Amino acid sequence: MKVPKTRKKFVTVMMCMAAFIIFWEIAWIVASVLYASVIPAIAGTITAILFAIILAEFYYSGSEYVCPDCNIGFVPKRSDFMKSIHVKRGRKFSCPSCGKEVIAIESFRGDEEDRAQ
Repeated sequence: MKVPKTRKKFVTVMMCMAAFIIFWEIAWIVASVLYASVIPAIAGTITAILFAIILAEFYYSGSEYVCPDCNIGFVPKRSDFMKSIHVKRGRKFSCPSCGKEVIAIESFRGDEEDRAQ
């Protein structure tokens, strides 16, 4: 999925995707209760997990981080991104430039692309 050009549109898409996942899971749980079977709930949970993976990939594709010590922007490896501890305005990473373990400030990748043009 292509990342929108503005942060506002990016956040809007993220929130809509998250709301859809929640609605999707609730609908399948209701179907499970109505049909007195766990199969709809299991199917809904599996598909909700797949949607959540897509949401995480979309979030990764639009996120960039800036080291507060050396002010260098970087995109972490996907595995480091998924394992990192999230705090209020960023995530805990090891800076590729200075090598320190810092709480990198999150920024939007689309902003950088717009400035470069």
